[in-house]
Amino acid sequence: MSVALELDRLDFKLPREQKKLIKRASETVGMSMKDFVLSLAYEKAQEVLERHHTIKMNEAQSRAFVEMLEKPPAPNEKLQQAFKRHSEVITKSA
Repeated sequence: MSVALELDRLDFKLPREQKKLIKRASETVGMSMKDFVLSLAYEKAQEVLERHHTIKMNEAQSRAFVEMLEKPPAPNEKLQQAFKRHSEVITKSA
């Protein structure tokens, strides 16, 4: 049993010189222009999303982060007030 892919279209215009360059590059690696552009755009999209959704820390930063998770500081006055207001709002709406 095969699963049908849902396909969408992506159309755009580009300067002639860019198209020529892309065509030459795709021919060099033995790919169609469509496959060449699609594969590179897909790879770049994955890189961008990974870079923007990944936190990278050195060892010292990582240790400090874990320390804060394991032993968070006591709540300060503003946080305590926020908890109190939250509890009051929740109690009123219940």
